[in-house]
Amino acid sequence: MFGIKQNECVGFESRWKVTKVKTESSTQTSDFSSNEKGTNTAERACINVQTDNTAREETAEADMESLASWLGKIYPKVEKAMDECTTSQAFRGYRMQGDLQDANCKLLQSIGVVNSLEGGSGDKLIRISDITWNQTGKSIAISCNSEHDSWCHHAGNVAIFTLNRDWKLPEAPRQKLTTESCITSLKFHPIHPAIIAAGTFTGSVKIWNIQNEEEEDFIRKENVHSDAITQISWVEDVDLSKDILLATSSTDGYLKLWNSKTSPFALSLKVSFKIKIPLFGAATKNTDVRSATEKNIQGIVAFDFSHHSPEMFVVALEGGCIARCSTLGAFELKESTKDNKVFDPLSKYYEPHDGEVTSISFSPMRSEMFMTCGTDGELRIYLIGQEEPAQVIFLKDTLLDVVFVPYEEKLIAGCGLKGMLEIFNVVKGQALDDVTTEDVKKTTLTKLAVNKKKTNIVALGSTNGELQLWSVPWILFSIK
Repeated sequence: MFGIKQNECVGFESRWKVTKVKTESSTQTSDFSSNEKGTNTAERACINVQTDNTAREETAEADMESLASWLGKIYPKVEKAMDECTTSQAFRGYRMQGDLQDANCKLLQSIGVVNSLEGGSGDKLIRISDITWNQTGKSIAISCNSEHDSWCHHAGNVAIFTLNRDWKLPEAPRQKLTTESCITSLKFHPIHPAIIAAGTFTGSVKIWNIQNEEEEDFIRKENVHSDAITQISWVEDVDLSKDILLATSSTDGYLKLWNSKTSPFALSLKVSFKIKIPLFGAATKNTDVRSATEKNIQGIVAFDFSHHSPEMFVVALEGGCIARCSTLGAFELKESTKDNKVFDPLSKYYEPHDGEVTSISFSPMRSEMFMTCGTDGELRIYLIGQEEPAQVIFLKDTLLDVVFVPYEEKLIAGCGLKGMLEIFNVVKGQALDDVTTEDVKKTTLTKLAVNKKKTNIVALGSTNGELQLWSVPWILFSIK
């Protein structure tokens, strides 16, 4: 089980000392630094879309009679809302950034209208007698006439210009119209922008359609008065039809309303008004009692119908008398006939001017206010229920034409012997100073017309036949 085994002897040399081999070296560590960096995971959303089947369009037949009936019902309400916007103060003081910031009128253009028209009165000066803008505010008509010592033997002239994109007028008129005698009053139709009517010195009315290019533009002429026409105006009928009537006044003492049809155009007399002047109550200190007794019918020099009550109107009579009238409740006069109904529409007299009245008009903003201006150097503001003027502005120079500024109930603009556009503040009862820095040659200005669409554009006419276009920042003058 156990055995004996002998192993060989193994020997090795003893090494008690060994030489160590070494080398020297050095290292340098860099400065410690740390960096931070953030990461953000992107959000993802999944949306599923479903396309709809294409619907086939079908044309439905419209019931035109029902549509017309609906429009007839809704239009009066829309018209009322639009009329209320006229007097709205919602955007009062609104102006774009960069608009004119200083209250300064700028002369845009000056045109010699007389030079572009044929005819005239020989060595007599031809002046601008009336200016009117059409309903779109793009066209302007200017009439020129001559001074008269007695009867008129001159030809009347009308120049029609159209504004370009820069709101400038060309040097030559787009169209020229003529009449047999001088034109005293001119007015575009309030609905049809191409229809224009003119009243003449011999008492006739002539009407044109300036849109007719192939046909004759002259469409109607009527002898409506026995004396010179002093003013014409398009007014709203108070009847249920709400048609547009042509109103004419004359020095023969009549104010007449004419029915007007547009297709074909025709005039027919609807009613005549004559105002009798009482000897006492409307006489002034300059009134000749004998002549007033013999003639209690005075010529009508100017009139205006209310924007708020179409049946009410004010008239200015020869001698400075001012009266308020109404088409409702007028009593028939004895001279009335079956074919010519004549009524006296007088409702109330107001304190008269000491001179002739040059202008009379209702305020477009306030229903109870109207103004008058006379050669006695007074600009008066009346209230309907008050015989005496509520405000009197004394003038340095006589004004020949005065208008209420649209949308600015405190401002009145006028022109006259001063030869410059004049602006008045009704509340303060005074004229505004330094309305322009323009250096223009001053000449008597006869007419003023404010553009119906762009109310800051104002046209002025002078006695030498020159037309001036001005840019007027009304809002800046109202807060001045």
